[in-house]
Amino acid sequence: MIAVTLSVELFLMITVGFFSIRSGIVKDDFTNKLNSFVMQITLPAMIFNSISNAAAFTSEALSNCIIVLIASTLVMVASLGLGQFFYWKNGKGGMARIIRYALTFTHFSFMGIPIMGALFGDVGTLYYVFFMVPVRIFYYTLSKPLMTPSDKKEKSHSASELLKGVFLNPALVTVALGMVFWIGGLKMPTMIDYCIRQVGSLCSPLGLILCGMRLGGCDLKGLLKPQYLGIPLLRLVMMPAIFYFPTRMLMQFGIDPVICNMIFIYTALPIAALLPVYTMQYDPDPDNQFMAAGTSAVASILSMLTIPLWCLAAL
Repeated sequence: MIAVTLSVELFLMITVGFFSIRSGIVKDDFTNKLNSFVMQITLPAMIFNSISNAAAFTSEALSNCIIVLIASTLVMVASLGLGQFFYWKNGKGGMARIIRYALTFTHFSFMGIPIMGALFGDVGTLYYVFFMVPVRIFYYTLSKPLMTPSDKKEKSHSASELLKGVFLNPALVTVALGMVFWIGGLKMPTMIDYCIRQVGSLCSPLGLILCGMRLGGCDLKGLLKPQYLGIPLLRLVMMPAIFYFPTRMLMQFGIDPVICNMIFIYTALPIAALLPVYTMQYDPDPDNQFMAAGTSAVASILSMLTIPLWCLAAL
């Protein structure tokens, strides 16, 4: 029942964003501004609140967070490996780059956070915050090289510049700060804590509304082609099917079922929302740009059907 309710809630929130764009209430440039606000303000607030106000720090909770970090790293390595395999199989061109990116990165923030919170509560949100740390490191370091055509690649940045760009990201800085408060048992003053909690609560609904705004900017009629179904089905059907049994096996080794199911549902999330953005930024081919936008949009739409089905299979 929770899977059905979740699907309806996702649909309604995404619909708000879709019609706000289609009706002209907000313009396309508002989407980018709202995206920055969510990423720079509400997401760090949500992360800090999730960690600093988690259940009392225990060695068991810390060990579970370490397990989540290791599991996330392994999932990202496996996803990148599968993406690279399909990249080679599909000729290393524009479509191959889109497939590789789609199989490597999911819509882990704006759709992942509300889904994990709805399914697994505060504990699930805490674990998912830690799960996102390796995901973000891979995401910020690999998005550009994965989406740039080989003949367009520039000289690599220095290791220090790359590390600075990754680890000074507000979301990752907030994880470290939240850890200090959690482990040390520290608390913000009541008024500040209330403000952080309220701002953080905006992250999930605004993220879903942003998804709808992205869809609202797409030519949905132009997406009704078989070629735009293949890549989303790889992401939404093949990937969770591959990870289903490994996550079930982890339970047999005594790993917390919340962690196992969280990992599995992560693999069932749709394609990363910024796929079209990175394609437009690094790939000048207009056909590839439209394909990226189309596959991302179709994946978001189909996920409202596939995610509840995978939830029913796992939970």
